[in-house]
Amino acid sequence: MNCAECHEHKFDPYSMEDFYRLSAFFADIKEEGVYTSFQKGSVPPERRVVGPEQETRLAELAATIASLQAELERDDPEIATEQASWEAQIASETRTAKAMDAPWIDDEQSNGGTAEGAWNFVTAAEGAPVRSGERSRRQTGSGIVQHFFHGAERRIVLGTGDKLFAWVHLDQENPPEQVMLQFHVNGTWEHRAVWGEDKISFGGIGTDTNAHRQKGVLPSTGVWVRLEVDPSEVGLSAEHPIDGIAFTQFGGLAHWDVAGLHTVVPSLAFGSTTSPTREAVFTPAEARTDGQSALLRMHFRTIAPSLASVRASIAEATAAHTAYEESLPLMLATVAVEPREVRVLPRGNWMDDSGEVVQPGVPSFLFDGDVGEGERADRLDLAGWLVSDANPLAARAFVNRIWKLLFGEGLARDPNDLGNQGARPTHPELLDWLAVEFIESGWDVKALLRTIVSSNTYRQSSDTRPDLVERDPYNEFLARQTRWRHDAEFVRDGALSVSGLLAPTIGGPSVKPYQPAGHWRELNFPMRTWKQGEGDQLYRRSLYTFWCRTFLHPAMDAFDAPSRENACAKRNRSNTPQQALVLLNDPGFVEAARALAEAPARRSSRQTDREGIQWIWSRTLARKAQAAEVSVALTLLQEERERFQANPEAMRALLAIGMRPVPDGARGAELAAWTQVSRLVLNLHETVTRN
Repeated sequence: MNCAECHEHKFDPYSMEDFYRLSAFFADIKEEGVYTSFQKGSVPPERRVVGPEQETRLAELAATIASLQAELERDDPEIATEQASWEAQIASETRTAKAMDAPWIDDEQSNGGTAEGAWNFVTAAEGAPVRSGERSRRQTGSGIVQHFFHGAERRIVLGTGDKLFAWVHLDQENPPEQVMLQFHVNGTWEHRAVWGEDKISFGGIGTDTNAHRQKGVLPSTGVWVRLEVDPSEVGLSAEHPIDGIAFTQFGGLAHWDVAGLHTVVPSLAFGSTTSPTREAVFTPAEARTDGQSALLRMHFRTIAPSLASVRASIAEATAAHTAYEESLPLMLATVAVEPREVRVLPRGNWMDDSGEVVQPGVPSFLFDGDVGEGERADRLDLAGWLVSDANPLAARAFVNRIWKLLFGEGLARDPNDLGNQGARPTHPELLDWLAVEFIESGWDVKALLRTIVSSNTYRQSSDTRPDLVERDPYNEFLARQTRWRHDAEFVRDGALSVSGLLAPTIGGPSVKPYQPAGHWRELNFPMRTWKQGEGDQLYRRSLYTFWCRTFLHPAMDAFDAPSRENACAKRNRSNTPQQALVLLNDPGFVEAARALAEAPARRSSRQTDREGIQWIWSRTLARKAQAAEVSVALTLLQEERERFQANPEAMRALLAIGMRPVPDGARGAELAAWTQVSRLVLNLHETVTRN
């Protein structure tokens, strides 16, 4: 229908209105810019593929979380007593009004979240300076070095007059040139304080902002120094809990120790003590609203020591639910939004909005069923129309496609066009009968395949007779089976299969098998390099090979794989010298030949070369080698044995191709010679042809 975008179709009965009515079915899709999303590694929207078994498992995991959450929230007199003691402690601290340190990190990082960098804990017994507890953290290196954590579950919540602090000891002989404290808030590190010569680039060298606040000269060396930061100096407030801190330096050697919050109310320093929670805890119990009491009750359950095991179980169950959900395969999905207006565009000019507004609908010359009646038609209506009993077009096209896969050509030779511009079916009655059978079977693809492959027509030999070649060179009468060169993916998968290398794993991300170095060197926006896979990734079915439409994998390209820039219903089939060179020299095929050769190369003394050759032929071609073929293979085998025995370097170079290790105890020259025989067989026309 593409022609009808700009004008009435010249040959088929499609009008411009038909084109735009059909496109209107997709006018409610939320479209995303692909390029920016590609840079991020995904194209939204996506959804998980969830079947009945997966739904049951997800429900079980969700029920576990709900049960644990109910345990956390249940009424318990002992928890109520704990809460009362906690509130009394806060009241006492408030009355005293004496600020004290609330350590966030000391001898260990026990706040949860993600820890990164080198956390090198050392003790006084090791000769290290220690300010608090039994250990400090040694950090040294050149340039910017740091250790930090972020995403902590136990977060700092700031109150009035609070100060952030950390203790540091700079080595007297090799002090850093600058030290920095960074605070992680809302997923960013944009709150920093620095001391010393301005060397650390984070936040901008030479600037004096919340992201790079200058705090003066480098602390004294050889002694413990307390670094203290007023939260307001770096743009922090009570509204934004701190869930991470970074201890950063430029070069030199430093020891870091206890860090945390200097506050009047240490009991409220950590957790989810937001402004409403603080207001509730400072309100006398008898004056609290029901909402404040409920808020305080829930907050205490997130910090109560006696409920620590329950909270840990909830975190574990939540992580299990998330991990299972993320293990499910992803599929691209569409999100429906308010449909945009669709007009007929005169001459296809998208800037001309003078055309008639159209609603979703099917081509006017075809049966439309209930589509377009009543409410605005949607894609479900379109799908129902496609598979309705009164519309055999979809079934005919599908049956023709299946016939092409099984016979090399469809009953209608152009599977992309079953209209006036396509070739007429060679057996129209057969095509109609199969389409009706397919519909009446409930669109049962297995039944359709069974019907075709169990027929006498399919089970014929592909051998030709001179009279048939003369009368029916293209086998339109189906007097024999057809033969054709396998598609690109089948050629590679066949070699991997007969060699025993094919990895049977189903699903998962794309993989990157062998590809010539530098093949992507001209690829830009962005520039990329091919990072070759490892292990089974090298031997997955070609279906899973990473596909770059502008730079096809060269072995696939040689065997006429389409670029996938557009849908391809029928591939070209060429026969070129380049294909023979791929089969001989591509590392994947050479490695497959070596794996195929391992069995005859390690044969016992009772086995002959002829038996080894017959084994390769049977494994690859499912038949015995003929006398002339055996003679050629024996000659090649003997010549290659002599060559590799005389030239160990050539033998080692051949066996080094591919990542598969040479079996222990293998005789190098023998394996290399048999590899050459296997390469010969994998390069045969019969090997890459469907007979």
